Amino acid sequence: MKRVACSVVVIAICLFVAGCGDNPVSNGENDSNGEQLVLAWAQHSSGYWQVRADYIDEPVTMLSGSIFASPVPSLESVEFNGHSFTGEDVASYEAGFVAFGDWAADPIAISSGFDAITVAVATTLGEVEGALALPDTIASLQVSEADTIDIGESLGVWWGGSDADFYRFSLSYQYVIPDSGVFFTWVDSLVVGESIAVDGAFFAWDGEVTWVDVTPINGPLPRVGVNANMSGSGSGFLHYANKWQSFPLGIAVGDGLSRDEGVSGRRHCREDVLPTERMVAARLMSVGVIE
Repeated sequence: MKRVACSVVVIAICLFVAGCGDNPVSNGENDSNGEQLVLAWAQHSSGYWQVRADYIDEPVTMLSGSIFASPVPSLESVEFNGHSFTGEDVASYEAGFVAFGDWAADPIAISSGFDAITVAVATTLGEVEGALALPDTIASLQVSEADTIDIGESLGVWWGGSDADFYRFSLSYQYVIPDSGVFFTWVDSLVVGESIAVDGAFFAWDGEVTWVDVTPINGPLPRVGVNANMSGSGSGFLHYANKWQSFPLGIAVGDGLSRDEGVSGRRHCREDVLPTERMVAARLMSVGVIE
């Protein structure tokens, strides 16, 4: 199966190790006492790519994550819905942390029993475990204006059909600055509830709202005071995401884009957009969960 490494966020996080039980994670005062912190990400999808670029049209949930402690422990096993993953091909040892899943030679994946998952990560420091349900996929999406909004006008977006703890919401916007060219930007937020209002100040130029992505996620929302949902010999944060749903919009902002402008702008589409697991990890760090 194809794997994507999340090195930028993980390498940054490995410098800021902390741990807790059922309480909010503290600062780095416990770095040297052998406690461990686990970040685990489960991603469900309707299919996957093998290493040799063959697409397998079968549902799968893949698990990846990192273990932080000082000193760095050895990974003994990852138990995923009763399936045990062990051996050197499961883990990758980096400076300051242990990665499992994405960075390893063998993926950690299940092909059935997705509705609820149990995860137990065992190291030489002990075991940390947690459980989560799979959120439903997004069934529908509506916007406050389907065709055109004025420059400076806000846009409401709401969706239905899911029961997730929170959502990753992304909206893309291409716009024209006269004598400068076509530019691309986006709104990228973690949202509680099934709606968001995009402030009109965001739509400052003639352009087009091209698409919206919504990803349902179960697990702790990254915010100040968040509690860990994995416990045992250490603590951890387990998240479980269903596949993201993409909705093309084509809403004109002001005078919109000409056909040539729209085509030229699309080559920048989705560049520099963080994968959801990296975004969540970065937000955990930004609110002081990992310091």
